[in-house]
Amino acid sequence: MRFLSNTEYEAVLLLALKRLGLTETQAKTLIAARWPMPGPSLVGEAEGRGLIVTLQDIQAWLDTVTDGCWADGEPICAENTLFNDDLADKFFAWCVQTGRAKPTLVGHLMENNPVPVKRILQLANSGSN
Repeated sequence: MRFLSNTEYEAVLLLALKRLGLTETQAKTLIAARWPMPGPSLVGEAEGRGLIVTLQDIQAWLDTVTDGCWADGEPICAENTLFNDDLADKFFAWCVQTGRAKPTLVGHLMENNPVPVKRILQLANSGSN
């Protein structure tokens, strides 16, 4: 299942924000402000990247990669856990690998017709934007 990595997603966001009139510095600052991201916000982030995931998926991943508790013994909860971009990418990849993620309409389009995605990413990474 095709979805945008954080690097790809941020390249597209940068292109779009610059086209809206933001300077590169302003756009990068706005993009970086997403992190750290609370667990519930990963659901929306996933949709932007072409995936449908749930809060239950986030909790299942947290339970898989941890012993279920913080160092102080408090249970790990998706609702109050913060994620950086690397953890988000790992979570999304896990969701795809385990079949928990479903594609959005855009996810289906990226999977079935990758040429436009490649062109958009080439434009976003060309440096001429």
